[in-house]
Amino acid sequence: KVDRVLAGPKKAFAWAKPGAAVAAPRRSARKDVVTLLAEMEAVWPAVRQQFEETAKLLGATEDTMDVTEDDALAGSSLSDVMLTILSILEKVVSCPDLIGANEQACLVPVLRCFGADTPKDADASTALLSTFEYLQRLVKEVPTFVLSSALVSILSHVAERCNRPAVDTELSELALWCFQRDWPDAASKLIDKESVTKLLRVHVLLSQDRMDTVEQMLVEILTKIDPQSKAHECSVDGYPMVSGQCFRPFFKVLLECTCERFVKLESEASQLEKSNLPLLLDSMTKCVSNFSHLVKITKEWEDSAVFYASLKSGNRVVTAFIKMLPVLSRCFKPEQQTVNPILRQFQASTRTLQHICAHGKVQQDKKMVAIVPSVKKNLEMLLYKVKALLDANGCIAAWWLGNLKHRTVRGEEVLSQLQEDEEEGGEEEDGKEQDEEGGSEANGESSDNNSVSVGEEGGQAEQGDESD
Repeated sequence: KVDRVLAGPKKAFAWAKPGAAVAAPRRSARKDVVTLLAEMEAVWPAVRQQFEETAKLLGATEDTMDVTEDDALAGSSLSDVMLTILSILEKVVSCPDLIGANEQACLVPVLRCFGADTPKDADASTALLSTFEYLQRLVKEVPTFVLSSALVSILSHVAERCNRPAVDTELSELALWCFQRDWPDAASKLIDKESVTKLLRVHVLLSQDRMDTVEQMLVEILTKIDPQSKAHECSVDGYPMVSGQCFRPFFKVLLECTCERFVKLESEASQLEKSNLPLLLDSMTKCVSNFSHLVKITKEWEDSAVFYASLKSGNRVVTAFIKMLPVLSRCFKPEQQTVNPILRQFQASTRTLQHICAHGKVQQDKKMVAIVPSVKKNLEMLLYKVKALLDANGCIAAWWLGNLKHRTVRGEEVLSQLQEDEEEGGEEEDGKEQDEEGGSEANGESSDNNSVSVGEEGGQAEQGDESD
């Protein structure tokens, strides 16, 4: 009944008969959450008892590392019962109708039942911390990854209500621990990608420095996943839970978190005080570096979902970067040693986005084709905004136009446009990027499109672009 009121129509519980469905109550019969929770106050102790009995049957102890894969799968029906209880608990704790002080008081009976020795006269804050302590301990005792990720998801809502930095940091480290443990169900090919996504978002968003955490995940996990390995193979040292099937959710979460940070920086830049400028530039450097590395990884993973995510988030990043250019323009001369690398590294990202746009049009991917015009429009706007930045700072001589060569997503030139010089045509992509490193912005659509590379004032243009 609680589940129906909080979530509306849904499928039957795991233990219901096959084909059975849980009917939603009539609209007139629905009760508000506060009234329902008051009526359910006497029921929660029984739910807690059922929860603990199920945990014992599953073998939820501190020694669950000894549980085999067969044992974990044999208890799958018990896991379903436990997951249903956790699902209802999560919906109660995360219910948006329970925000005010009076409404939060209705949570106390629930939290007291799922807390560690919570006093009867405890207020909401004390009950939240007690619940966090109890569920946190249980994360390391349950025998499967799915159950641990469900517990971490509930803890994230509890931490949000607690609003304490120490709790956030502790939960972030706990989420990372879940990825580092060798779970019995890791090799069962049944890992829920949604659970992986939620767990990674908790680790990144609740960490002390999100961009440092994104960089850590990039270096230690994302770049270590072999694109040629089978989806279910665990191939990352130190993270037994991470395999090829985890690449998509990891890539999307890290890219979305980087994009969200760009949008937040845009807001901060509009209200910037001069004393905060070094901090802003440092944050921009981290964001641009992470975005550049994430986009570069797409060259190894020819996956339409990865390409679409790159274009969708990349379009928001380019838009936010354009809005931050006035700030970069004002500090260009005094902070040139910092601003130049930011522009140069962002240039490499825009080149890769252009290659992905061209790939989407060639493959006729409907989702990608739909977003390509908007991406290219913003990339072209970025090109001329950078030109305006240089003109405003007396460095227009460092700006030049050339033709951006048509390349595949791997950066290889299309055969019809390869130069006759075989030696030049056989260059590796790293060599090409090194030749273009003097630039700060590159943009274009095909061999007929214009691009720009910006270097030090009086610098020389790239020979390949001049010849084009």
